[in-house]
Amino acid sequence: MRVTAHSILPFTTLEIVLNGKPIAHRTIPIPRNDPVNGIYSMTVTADVPLDRSAWLAARVVDHPDLPNRILPRGVSVFAHTSPIYFLRDGRIVREQASIEYLEKWVKGLQPWLQTDPPFASEQDKQNARRTADQALRYYESL
Repeated sequence: MRVTAHSILPFTTLEIVLNGKPIAHRTIPIPRNDPVNGIYSMTVTADVPLDRSAWLAARVVDHPDLPNRILPRGVSVFAHTSPIYFLRDGRIVREQASIEYLEKWVKGLQPWLQTDPPFASEQDKQNARRTADQALRYYESL
């Protein structure tokens, strides 16, 4: 697999992700990754084992020790592609660690949804609460 990222903002690392875990990456410090015509680019290539159903994606991240971040509030550059699914023998992708992560995330979201957070409408707020409840039931059933 070969992935290439282009950005108008400098970034330091490009990763290939298999089922949520980086399996290949490339890191280039910004001073050594000059833009071409104002565009920063990076490519990473890896052999990807697909011995079972899986999803693949690419993501761009900044090194956490990068000084002088250029985005507001010191936010780092981050981008993530949508996954591409590979189904081996028609079997769906089931990663227990991902299921547990999503279940934990929804459980953490539910108390916030009960604090009367700002939504465009009361209907939007109720829809968000129902969707979180539905998601939690789904993850618990897996």
